[in-house]
Amino acid sequence: MYSYRPNYSEGSKDRDLYLIDGQQRFTTLFLLLFYFAIKENREKDFFELFKINTSTGYLGFDYRVRNLTHHFFVELFTNTKTIEDLLDIRNKIWFLNQFSLDVTIRSIVGDKERKSIFQIFEEKFNNSTEKYFDYIKSKVKFWHFK
Repeated sequence: MYSYRPNYSEGSKDRDLYLIDGQQRFTTLFLLLFYFAIKENREKDFFELFKINTSTGYLGFDYRVRNLTHHFFVELFTNTKTIEDLLDIRNKIWFLNQFSLDVTIRSIVGDKERKSIFQIFEEKFNNSTEKYFDYIKSKVKFWHFK
């Protein structure tokens, strides 16, 4: 993963970090954590961890340069309460046709030929009684090298 900190974030407590390369890996971990937050009834913890405020549309992990992707994530977090909601995203009333045109969103929700990432997670973990939310949150580490 490659990233940089913008100059304006120097000296602030919550400094921004922009990903240059590695967005797919980070997004996959982010969505896996969301899946387990729903599965383990830890949505509040997930929202706090990523500073998500659905009423203002603020997301601590965001695709700010891609408005449609940002809008999709706000809708996803606002309207998803169960694993069934995750597995049926493309058929939800909030899911806009435009979302299917965005390459990032299509990679997440799948299409006629590909499963959604949440369907893949569910196939792997649906029968598991293990708790993974805290493990992913605390054990997955990123090292920073200048």
